[in-house]
Amino acid sequence: MQDLRFIAGVMVLSGGLSALVKYVLPLWVRQPEPWVVWSALFVPVCGLGLALLTRRQKV
Repeated sequence: MQDLRFIAGVMVLSGGLSALVKYVLPLWVRQPEPWVVWSALFVPVCGLGLALLTRRQKV
């Protein structure tokens, strides 16, 4: 079961990075606003961190 969770986590992470490269990076190159890039990076990382933190505290 933990192997499936690990594989699912890796797939979600790779999908997030793929979306970042496909959608956010070209937007940043055309319009170099730092808040766009940092918000696109910060929000998913915070969500993932909160999910992992709450899951760890439940166990």
